Amino acid sequence: MIKIFLLIIFLLVLAGLINKRVLRVIAVLLVVLMLYREVKNYWIENYWHVKRGANLYSSYHHVNDYLLKFVQRESFDVVDVNFGTKISIISPGGSIRVTPWDKDNIRIKVIKRAVSKKDLKNIKVSIETKRKSSDESSLDSVFITDIDSSPSWDLFGTKPVGKVDYQISMPYKMASLFLEAHSDIDVSGLNVEELNVKNRKGRVVIDDIKGVVSIYAVKGSVNITSIRGNVSANVLIGNVNCSNIFGSISLESKKGSVCFSNIVGPVDISLKRGDITLVDLLGKLNIDSLKGSISVDKAKGPIAIQLKHGSVELRDVYKEANVFTNNGSIDIYRAVGAEGKIRGRTLSGQVTVRDSQGHIVASSREVTIG
Repeated sequence: MIKIFLLIIFLLVLAGLINKRVLRVIAVLLVVLMLYREVKNYWIENYWHVKRGANLYSSYHHVNDYLLKFVQRESFDVVDVNFGTKISIISPGGSIRVTPWDKDNIRIKVIKRAVSKKDLKNIKVSIETKRKSSDESSLDSVFITDIDSSPSWDLFGTKPVGKVDYQISMPYKMASLFLEAHSDIDVSGLNVEELNVKNRKGRVVIDDIKGVVSIYAVKGSVNITSIRGNVSANVLIGNVNCSNIFGSISLESKKGSVCFSNIVGPVDISLKRGDITLVDLLGKLNIDSLKGSISVDKAKGPIAIQLKHGSVELRDVYKEANVFTNNGSIDIYRAVGAEGKIRGRTLSGQVTVRDSQGHIVASSREVTIG
């Protein structure tokens, strides 16, 4: 649009229809328009994501999918990968889905979408590989992403409007896998030493993974199931569901509900706002929450809960429990053969401790048993 406007001004100047004073005014307006665009692009594409802790890798404007009418499918193969290869995949505007297969290479299927043919042409998939210094026949690392290939001389050009969705098939065993996407991320059935996931807006699904899992999500739900390894997650806004975790879990979240079940290792939760529901915990439990209800059923390890506003209910408590809330009730049901000290305290409400038969053992604002 700016190019057409400049061409019209140039033709008018040649025709002698614009004097110097009007030309100076137009030049000032153009400079102001350019500065406005740059500030707007920086604020939307950069600062706004930095404020939420997201990585600055986006080079596209993001729009609704129904505007992306131009579609192109491509497929690539990466060979010479083995268990020691480190894989990194970044989708600045789209989604990533990773599944295992029984071949030694990596198959990359992409779906490019854009609002125009020009934008579709300017979005390119980049694959960078690095070979091992000790063994030239195998790859040490693979980096996959999509880039803006618009000409650098296009001073007034805009960034492409589009996105790229990735479908990756790779060997079952990998050294490490790093994924970052603007939209959904789905990973299943892999044996990796370390899985690192970053997501800006969308759903994160991690299933059947053997290895250490680390997740950072800005906004969206997180579902983690069947993990044989430790899990750490930082979710700013979104619900978190975890089940069948054979390792420890560490979660930090600003807002959203938390639901865990069948966790073998220790559980550490730091939550600002949201309800917490936990079932079948074998390890130590530590919760620090600002606002929301907490429900724990069948916890066989020690329990420590600090809550500012909300009620707490603990059922089938086997070990010691230390629970405090400023505003809310505390109900504790001890399991058969339970041992350990029980301490509950609330500033506004009632602490009630019951035995395995449901009979009240003690009830007050502060209760200590054992």
